[in-house]
Amino acid sequence: MKNGIVKQEYVGKMFWVSTVKLPNAYDNMNLGKYETMIQGYKGEWIDYQERCDTLREAKIQHKEAKLHAMKLEKSK
Repeated sequence: MKNGIVKQEYVGKMFWVSTVKLPNAYDNMNLGKYETMIQGYKGEWIDYQERCDTLREAKIQHKEAKLHAMKLEKSK
């Protein structure tokens, strides 16, 4: 994992899925240590955010976000 990035990739033609380790500043907030979000092709954030505590969970939630992005693209 480089610079806190678990995985970032384009999904289809319209979306960017990003899963990162949150900075230590979030440690005492009980929000989770990893975050996955989806961004549209114009740079806008889609109403999708998942957080978890382990790298294993982060990799799973990244795959789930990719599936969600693919469903969104098919519905457009």
